[in-house]
Amino acid sequence: MKTEKKKPIIGVIKPDTKFQRILGDIGNPNTWNLPVIYKVMDGISPERAVYNDDLELLSNAINTARILERQGADAITTTCGFLIKYQKQISNSVEIPVFTSSLLQIPMIYHLLNRNKKIGILTASFKAINKKQLADNGIDNISLAIKGMDDYDYFQMVFIKDKQEIFNRERIKTEVVEAAIDLRNSCNELGAVVLECTNMSPYAYDIQKCTNLPVFDMYSLMQWIYAGLVKEEFRDTE
Repeated sequence: MKTEKKKPIIGVIKPDTKFQRILGDIGNPNTWNLPVIYKVMDGISPERAVYNDDLELLSNAINTARILERQGADAITTTCGFLIKYQKQISNSVEIPVFTSSLLQIPMIYHLLNRNKKIGILTASFKAINKKQLADNGIDNISLAIKGMDDYDYFQMVFIKDKQEIFNRERIKTEVVEAAIDLRNSCNELGAVVLECTNMSPYAYDIQKCTNLPVFDMYSLMQWIYAGLVKEEFRDTE
């Protein structure tokens, strides 16, 4: 009897949050048609994951990754794009692929576009983006246009301050789309948009509709990584 090959599993590191994970959010298992397992970084709030850079946070992220590996994960990602600051530390601590942030797509997108085009980043916080984190991950000498959600109070209250478990989806969509339009209008040379924040993925369709540009997020990156873990065998039937 032929045994079915085990499907690869993606392990997901999550900060300790209480806000709901709607369909399209990486933290909602129903978003995926592939196996996922989750592990929470106990005591690590989204605000701390975004703004802090300390040994305890790094140690927690590494330990969480190792637990997911032991639980059978074949690759590891995160629900906070700002854990890109620990990309190599985490990947060096396990034996499986790690992709901490949708921002890792930027070097590839750069090579896809005309050299006169810029890549737009829509991020949870402009203040938290720094050049070193980008440069450490191959995102230097690339023309970027960055728009943060720092001044959007409802978005900050829900996803950074984590103060509202059940949130108004339309209100979040309105703020995210408004920011995307502002990003588009601020740069005539924009060639694509990358959503740093995984909580923006449920609105990627709306962002593409209002910008008329390619939109890349954690959903697109995760599907790409998974395609590398699962290959089809092509057999000639003749």
